[in-house]
Amino acid sequence: MNRRDFLKHGLAVSTLAGMSRNFLFAGANSSRDSVGIPLTINLSDDHAMICQGERVLVDYLADDATCSSLTSGLQKSPCFIAIAGPATGRSLISAIPQPWRQASGVSFACDRVLRDKDKTELHFGYGPGDSGRISSMGLQPGNCTATSVEFHDQCYWYKPGWLPFIGDKRRFRLSLISEAAYILDCEYILTPRMNLTVQPSGQSLFSLCAADDLAVSRREQPGGGGRLLNSHGQQHMHPTSGSRPNWYTFFGQRAVAQNQADNKLGPVEGIAVLSSPNAVTGCRWLTRDYGLLVPNSLHYLDSAFQLHEGETYRFAYRIVAYSGLPDPAMLNRLCDELS
Repeated sequence: MNRRDFLKHGLAVSTLAGMSRNFLFAGANSSRDSVGIPLTINLSDDHAMICQGERVLVDYLADDATCSSLTSGLQKSPCFIAIAGPATGRSLISAIPQPWRQASGVSFACDRVLRDKDKTELHFGYGPGDSGRISSMGLQPGNCTATSVEFHDQCYWYKPGWLPFIGDKRRFRLSLISEAAYILDCEYILTPRMNLTVQPSGQSLFSLCAADDLAVSRREQPGGGGRLLNSHGQQHMHPTSGSRPNWYTFFGQRAVAQNQADNKLGPVEGIAVLSSPNAVTGCRWLTRDYGLLVPNSLHYLDSAFQLHEGETYRFAYRIVAYSGLPDPAMLNRLCDELS
């Protein structure tokens, strides 16, 4: 699927025309014979699209107003709105929430945050915009080669009219594994500017929402539905909560095109989330059959999570986009490499 078709299907937002500055990066020493078509990145202050030729692999929006508009006001933070399947080119994540969704795409945010000084409750991920937002200070390029592309984002967490509560630095790196798979590494470093307490919350910190046709909830509908597998070898057909595997993946046979009348199916594709077991001590996975994956849900903590002024907190996750059935050995190896 080329860029025009990708945008036409509503899986990304066409903001290229409004870019204040454009960069096009490719590997300076790229070898087309060894890596095929090299990666490039279109980068502006608030929008990043990593491409391989005319195919858009990932699409990241840093403008919180655009994210909010795209997701019917549910998303108030920078997020990935598209991650393409290697075989079909269709997005493996859902950027447009259905009525039951609270999360969309791939995001990093948190609700139910209390300022210790006066117990003001803040909601940075979802809910009314005046209860908290996360804004980007502008995207910056990182190291880029023919087979890997990196960019950075620096954000602050604030309540309109108030000074920022948290600063965060984000690093994203896409690396090709093969024609059938690639990885997207996501690193977030939080630095609270005051003492904060995070109350138990199901959709806290990192979350991914899979495309509708990969969701287990669609299994009984004609031409759709996926499966959920974890590193323990467990396949789930229903929502699961509180387990501690190293990864989860949604996978299934993709619909050839959106809203296709005959529900013709295409190749099998999937998306996996790999999490470092030390990201937040004691946290467990939250999954939902409509496609939600939350590797570090604070919902299962025995007590509130404390964020101390001036300290740094690092969270690292790896997303694997692949075609074909999931390869547990490959996912386990990629998880072992995650640090």
